[in-house]
Amino acid sequence: ISGIYIIDKYQNLGIGTDIIKELIRNADEKKLNIRLQVLKVNPKAKLLYERLGFDIYNTTDTHYQMIYKLNKST
Repeated sequence: ISGIYIIDKYQNLGIGTDIIKELIRNADEKKLNIRLQVLKVNPKAKLLYERLGFDIYNTTDTHYQMIYKLNKST
């Protein structure tokens, strides 16, 4: 994922959640993992990704690097 930006007045309406859920469905069908990074100064986005099944696999000074793995047991 390169970037998802929701204009302030449209945030908290489930739009971001719907976009990510659709990406997850597509990745599951293709048996692919999804990687992304989120700015550390954006805790709401980090919580969204964690709620949808993403895990942190690395951090930088400015970002959390996260992954959604198709098979969570491995």
